[in-house]
Amino acid sequence: MKVYSHAGNVLRMVREEGKGFKTAFYEYHTQNEQDIGSHITRVYSIAINAYQRMADLQRALEALSGWNDFTDEEAELLMVLIYEALIKG
Repeated sequence: MKVYSHAGNVLRMVREEGKGFKTAFYEYHTQNEQDIGSHITRVYSIAINAYQRMADLQRALEALSGWNDFTDEEAELLMVLIYEALIKG
């Protein structure tokens, strides 16, 4: 589950701070290198794939009842999980 949280945090940096994906990923990895450790490839893969489908994932999230009640962190994590479960299969 931590891998998904890390990927969601990268997406949040892209969306909230207006950074490009590579910049956000590099900065996040630099700040959390000890925590990510050997899972860097998996975090990158999940984050980049979810980033590429972010518009579709945002629409899916908005279709959920009560989606405005989610915190930003929960929303980004949910977008990553939606991608993994529905789009990737």
